Amino acid sequence: MVYLLILISELILLYFLSREFTKLVYKFFLKVTKSRNLSLYLFAVLFVPGTFIHEMAHSLFALVLLVPVGQMNLIPKISDKGVRLGTVPIAKTDPIRRTIIGFAPFLMGITIMCLSVFLVFEFELLNNWWIVIGMSYLNFQIGNTMFMSRKDLEGAWGLLVSVLILYITLYLFGFRVIADPNVIFSSSVNAVLVGASLYLIIPILIDMFGIIILEIFRRFTN
Repeated sequence: MVYLLILISELILLYFLSREFTKLVYKFFLKVTKSRNLSLYLFAVLFVPGTFIHEMAHSLFALVLLVPVGQMNLIPKISDKGVRLGTVPIAKTDPIRRTIIGFAPFLMGITIMCLSVFLVFEFELLNNWWIVIGMSYLNFQIGNTMFMSRKDLEGAWGLLVSVLILYITLYLFGFRVIADPNVIFSSSVNAVLVGASLYLIIPILIDMFGIIILEIFRRFTN
């Protein structure tokens, strides 16, 4: 249970760090180029790998769930609702599949991040600087692009309300679901949670370091 709380806390921290870091990166480009459009495209180029993985996750999960998808577009767009670095059209479907597809980048991102660091440690590749730099860059990209947008969460609230209503209904009719913590948080599950917590430290540290550098630059140039 403790490791799960640590992992959740790290994800929340990474979410806010990634928002602050990406905001400062855009302001940095804007300060240097003096052009909103050029800054946007430089920002998009910087996060192209992460954006591609994000949109590819939507596409793959949609195909697995037999939901038609359109052509992926990685050209950034500015709208009244903000900036979208990439899009992939997804056909309308039921709330369950829509929610799974919406959460796909987060699920795939966590999996890739954990797997990459696990392989580096498992095969003792820490002495290879190119691999370490590549792994760190991959984690940096995914850590800053895996979180869901408002569009990704369109079906989540409806599904959450439906599950909550179902649970309350079953509870009122006397159905109880009692989960044994010893079964849920077994040694193997705890090992996965510990590993994931350790792996998330990489993008967290990179974002923190980047925020400090960009804040120093911003204060010296104001």
